[in-house]
Amino acid sequence: MEAVDPRGVLLIDDMLHPGYPALYDAVRQTLSIRKDWTICCVIDRDDIVAASKFVVCARSWSRFYQKNLRARFPTNVWGMPANFSDGPTLVLAREPRLAEI
Repeated sequence: MEAVDPRGVLLIDDMLHPGYPALYDAVRQTLSIRKDWTICCVIDRDDIVAASKFVVCARSWSRFYQKNLRARFPTNVWGMPANFSDGPTLVLAREPRLAEI
């Protein structure tokens, strides 16, 4: 992460895809070491059960990006944030809705 500008973001694709179960663990382990970085947003292409993307950034920039993403995509904010170990995280989806089970 030293190669990323402090204001930069990493976009990690297919985070919850069943074909890549170790990907989340790798990101979680990295963030447990690099506590100055966090997941600031989860972007889902369809709904919360599809393969999503994680937006990772320096913790000091997280609120800035969340605020601007909320302002830019207000109709895409999913009402229930993702809960990671360091708190609630913004979730954006094309059509935010809870899955019918």
